Amino acid sequence: MKMHGLFVVIVAILLAAGVALSRQSGGSSEGADPIQSTNPPSSRSPRGDLHTRIVSVKYYPVDELSRLIRTLSQGEASIVANERSNQLILTASEERMKDILQVIAELDQANVNVQQTQYLTYRVYMLELPSKDQNLKPFSVLLERSSQLSPGQVLNAAKEANVQIGALFQDNRWMEDDKWGLVIQGRAASNDALGQLLTKISDSQVRELRWDDDTFTSAVPAAQVSALPGQLQEHIRKFLGAEVQTVGYWFGGLSVPGNVEAPIGLWKIEMKTQSGQGANLVLEVRVSRESHIQFVPSSQLLSNTVQARVGRPVIVGYNRDSYGTRVMGAMVVLLEADTTAPTTVEMKQQ
Repeated sequence: MKMHGLFVVIVAILLAAGVALSRQSGGSSEGADPIQSTNPPSSRSPRGDLHTRIVSVKYYPVDELSRLIRTLSQGEASIVANERSNQLILTASEERMKDILQVIAELDQANVNVQQTQYLTYRVYMLELPSKDQNLKPFSVLLERSSQLSPGQVLNAAKEANVQIGALFQDNRWMEDDKWGLVIQGRAASNDALGQLLTKISDSQVRELRWDDDTFTSAVPAAQVSALPGQLQEHIRKFLGAEVQTVGYWFGGLSVPGNVEAPIGLWKIEMKTQSGQGANLVLEVRVSRESHIQFVPSSQLLSNTVQARVGRPVIVGYNRDSYGTRVMGAMVVLLEADTTAPTTVEMKQQ
């Protein structure tokens, strides 16, 4: 009887211990590993649920993108940047991978500049007062000499021949066989008067002679000063004088942005138009003249950058030397919208 009682007590103790162990394991099923069951469940996916992707980056700097994704993923993804191939090697859970790929798709976009092209009609006037010496015609002559000539000799000879001298320069580097080149520019009443001057300059041979005409006449009504808006006519006449006339005119269309080169009277005009702030335009304009005789450099009449706007005239004043005579003038640019030209949108990837 005593042995039987002791056996019952031992069995009861073992049963009690088993119940306690079962409660401690959180009610795990029979046959579960007691060591694994004591670990709390992980909030991260096990290693078997991780995915690896190689993503090619087209536009966004791959090193900057990798740093950004690493910060956003908060350590829940592995990111390796390969700058040479411009690729990212990503390792993350399926859910986190979807988030990363969405970020890459939104950031890796081409930087597109959308620019609307506008077409304008230009009317450009070169306006000056007529020369006071209407009876004197401008000329340029290149002489070849065996020796240098003093400017005083030329000026004295010109005074006797009633010839006006505007420019005079000479150099022996122009000629061969140690000859001197002498360029004279001025005004003379006739070919005979100029011949008298050249006769007085001994030991000279004429290499080139050009008569010029620094006036501009046109039968095109739009080229006349009277074609300008009334208020603008008054302003120009007040600025230059009542006898102002057109000495150069150009009419044509140009896109914005755009540029053009074209003859305008005696000169060549170069214009470049760009979009400015708001409705303003930036107009770069240069007017120059190529010399029509050897060894004489080209001359620049004006070069300016101004703010412009459709419907508002642009006025740029200037003064120039015309074969010894100072001439005041103004360039007037009228900009009008070209409603006949289509409006286009240009996409540029930068």
